[in-house]
Amino acid sequence: MKEKIINANVKILNHSFSPKKIFLHPLFSGSFFMVVGSNLANFLAYIYHLILGRLLGPDSYGELVATISLIGLIMSLVSFFGLVIVKFVSSSDKKDTPAILEWFNNKVIKVSLGVSVVILLISSFLGDYIHIGKNISLLFAPILFFSMIIFVYKSLLQGVVKFKETVIIGNIELLGRLAFGLALYYLGFGVFGAILGMLLAEVVALVLSRFFLRDIGFVKSEVKNFNFQKVFSYALPVFVVSVSFTSLLTSDLVLVKHFFSSHDAGIYGSISNLGKVIFYGTAPIGAVMFPLIAKKKSTNSSYLEGGRYLLLMGLYFVIYSLANLFSSFMLSIDLTRPLLLVPVFAIMQVLMIYLFHSSFWYVIGSSLLCISLLVIYLGLYFAYVKKKTF
Repeated sequence: MKEKIINANVKILNHSFSPKKIFLHPLFSGSFFMVVGSNLANFLAYIYHLILGRLLGPDSYGELVATISLIGLIMSLVSFFGLVIVKFVSSSDKKDTPAILEWFNNKVIKVSLGVSVVILLISSFLGDYIHIGKNISLLFAPILFFSMIIFVYKSLLQGVVKFKETVIIGNIELLGRLAFGLALYYLGFGVFGAILGMLLAEVVALVLSRFFLRDIGFVKSEVKNFNFQKVFSYALPVFVVSVSFTSLLTSDLVLVKHFFSSHDAGIYGSISNLGKVIFYGTAPIGAVMFPLIAKKKSTNSSYLEGGRYLLLMGLYFVIYSLANLFSSFMLSIDLTRPLLLVPVFAIMQVLMIYLFHSSFWYVIGSSLLCISLLVIYLGLYFAYVKKKTF
């Protein structure tokens, strides 16, 4: 009976379909793995912050959140490159794939090394700016080095339609952060151990990425018949949008760590991560979040003083999600010109927090105003284009 259902054919407009064909189709299976894997990754990220936040306490947790935000902000400068990689690899002939992999592998190692050296040279300044110890700031460079290479390898795997492997790497990274972070914390390394755990997790993810690419291989030879100009011209607005939205998501955390005490930065980080639950939009996280918060309340958690800001932070992420969705839709229909102004709103957020940071109300309010103006701008422009077209 089960086999009959799976192999049953349904005809629609002279096209036959069966559950088996649908399940085995790359679009369905790839989407399934990416959606489930991304949701699991979001869930693991929440659990990571929940556990480490409780163990470290507000002061040390503020250092952890600021470090993760700063690394994420720097990584956004190269994240657009993922689109370029996926386009090149997915559109290439199978016989040319090893040569393309080697070309990107060679480039990413050089770029990652260059960026890491620069970050290492200025690590002392970065650490002083966000009030983090020198031992932690010295970890910025190696974490970025491995993160950039892994990012490119995951993009390569997406390009060759290895979605399952891409998802596995992402989740192993987060599990590694949690496992190594907890182990080093209990060995007495504190917040330094949590951040060192991030580095160890990246090393594991890198080894795993190379393993998943082993059957394709890396072959050094000339890459022909690629329109570099077309791909990079499309990547420009993606780069602008990526950096801008990452800034809108993380710059407040970095600036709060600069302007406020470590304790306050930890409180703000906990509010932000709870607010992001709305952005991620995952039912499993929501289901876990509420009973855990209720339990925290019963144990008089030190993070509860930030509860009064949660509603406003949640509103910010609702509007942020809308802006992100709007920009993705406009990118998908090649309506890229208006997106080049998105950085204006990201810069506006940074400037407003610089000017108005006497309390969390002003910080969150500044972010909320900027993201609201961005949504209004995108909405009005889209309405104008639609009216002009139709």
